[in-house]
Amino acid sequence: MLEKVSLKEVIDHAQELQRRGLYDQSINVINQVIGQHPDNPYLLYVYAGGLMRKGDFGTASVLLHNALRALPEFAEAHNNLAVCYRREYHIEKSREEALLAIKHKANWPDPYNNLAGTYINEGCPAEGIEYADKCMELNEEGTAEWHKARWNKCLMLLEMGEYREGFELYESGIDCGERPRRNYSEDLDEPTPYLDKISKLKPEHTIVVYGEQGMGDEIMFLSCLQTVIDTGAAIILDGHPRMVTLFHRTWPEIEIHNTRKRDTITWSLDRQIDFCVSVGSLPRLHLQAHDTFSQRPYIKPASDIAASMRRDLHSDGRPVIGIAWAGGTKKTNNHYRSLNKDMIEFITCNQQYRFVSLQYDNDGFMPEGVEETWEICQHYNYDLTAALVDACDAVVAINTSVVHLAGAMGKRVFCLTPSKPAWRYGIERKDMPFYPDVHQYRQNGEDWKVAIIGLLRDLDIWANLNHKQGIIGA
Repeated sequence: MLEKVSLKEVIDHAQELQRRGLYDQSINVINQVIGQHPDNPYLLYVYAGGLMRKGDFGTASVLLHNALRALPEFAEAHNNLAVCYRREYHIEKSREEALLAIKHKANWPDPYNNLAGTYINEGCPAEGIEYADKCMELNEEGTAEWHKARWNKCLMLLEMGEYREGFELYESGIDCGERPRRNYSEDLDEPTPYLDKISKLKPEHTIVVYGEQGMGDEIMFLSCLQTVIDTGAAIILDGHPRMVTLFHRTWPEIEIHNTRKRDTITWSLDRQIDFCVSVGSLPRLHLQAHDTFSQRPYIKPASDIAASMRRDLHSDGRPVIGIAWAGGTKKTNNHYRSLNKDMIEFITCNQQYRFVSLQYDNDGFMPEGVEETWEICQHYNYDLTAALVDACDAVVAINTSVVHLAGAMGKRVFCLTPSKPAWRYGIERKDMPFYPDVHQYRQNGEDWKVAIIGLLRDLDIWANLNHKQGIIGA
């Protein structure tokens, strides 16, 4: 059937299918003609675009390389190849391709945004802000790409610790689709108003605060929930389903639901809901009313369960240290956020301590000197993990959700932070802005040795002091 239309029409049709989100159909269309035109750069480019949207950046990069062999000045192909390289963590190659896209199409904003993105979570955010600004300058205000540039700039500002300015731009994540915008209204044409100023919220109002991102992020952002509670408004928290029990105990006065991951909900349809807001917007609302974050414990674990665990764990009188050595997924830089076997066992070889695993992933590996707790940490109810954390005297962890859980409980956390961290950990600070007792030990380039030695030194000082005072190990 496609032999009756021109190749340009086939390409246009495939691109239109991609714009409509029909990626498999687009690829099927191209598959019918690619054999007759294997070197056509535009066909290869569109084919790669469909694969990129399905998450296959490796195969897409091969197709884009072939397109560029045929048409080296193809700016859009250079730009998409920059995206593929970035998604596979070839950062320098990504920057090179974005600069080539700019060379061939100087006033096109997209590659400037891609360049800005290569400086996020790479330990050098200040260098990327000029590219985000340039993208905004070249884009019409209010477009998706303009909001994406603001989102990139906001993440870099947050990495730098510029929280007030960064969180003012954080709403751009909703406008560009990086953050969820939920609706709790039955009328799809009039969605629930989104709260943008804390001063708008009155005691007679009802507001839904809904979760976003991972469990650690949800816990972290909820450190600012008290600002909403202080307005006197009725609050409904639509949280992560694994944390509902924990949230019920922490905020017994708040109505809790576990539907934030569901596409459709029914509990809100017969309710008068005046506003909604994502947990990721809470820091912005908090900073409208306060100068800094509170850094006070706020998550309340099950004390009875924790007490039972504590009796078992402290049976030999040694301080009990919970440990987590890997976190994240490929999309969230898990290759940076993990320790190898030798590093872990260098920490856990000290028999002065009883190390207990807080690791969620059951990959079959358990370091020497660490006690298994898979059945607790992998339990659907995160309340059990919180109780285990509470039963420990302190936590040693790489950047992962247990840092936020323990930090929010006021537990002492010795946090190993990679040299290329997410904005939550900053690029220099030794504490964390949301928690009272988290202490960071930073990787130097690819070397963890100095950080781990510093951590072990401080752990010994802290444990010996608290053990002598009878605070831990009893």
